[in-house]
Amino acid sequence: QTIIYGLRIGPEDGYLETVLQQIRDAGFAGVEFAQSFENIHTSENRPIASLEELLAIAARYDLVVTGLAGGRVGDRVKAIESVPSWEGREIPYVYIDNWKPAYANCTEEAFKLAIHPHVYKNCDRLSKVEALLEKHPGLTWMPDIAHLAIVGDDVEKALTAWPDRMIAVHLKDWDPSSGSSYHRYARGFVG
Repeated sequence: QTIIYGLRIGPEDGYLETVLQQIRDAGFAGVEFAQSFENIHTSENRPIASLEELLAIAARYDLVVTGLAGGRVGDRVKAIESVPSWEGREIPYVYIDNWKPAYANCTEEAFKLAIHPHVYKNCDRLSKVEALLEKHPGLTWMPDIAHLAIVGDDVEKALTAWPDRMIAVHLKDWDPSSGSSYHRYARGFVG
């Protein structure tokens, strides 16, 4: 799978359909969206109307929507719950990077919450993720090698920890000379 990063998919990107075509042509089978629905524009130059529409457009390119990371958590959960039937389709995970006690009620739902350790948030270290995974059996997780490296965690250990609960991995070509900035990457591309 891959991630569509950035705040918006619109005319400057060739719209959603062009982006999905490029993702498929690159050999990926699934995609995590970092944008909220109102920031994902179709070739008709309008935001997608629903998760159901996004799933249908992705399916035309033989892609699965694997995760939802953009917008409010509650809006993403409602979008998943609004799909009339998930029969024969994978339910996307709901990315979270900041643990809130209210999320404990969501870890046994039909959808999967996926905690992403994120520098400068309350769940920034592998030890904090592990404590949550132990406490909430329905919670999944996705290590991000840049964020874990910035906080000084052992990235190799993280990549082998909790493999049965690991739903995705975020890879970045991060360079330590960037200091604690996780959005400045090294030269080159890992992927």
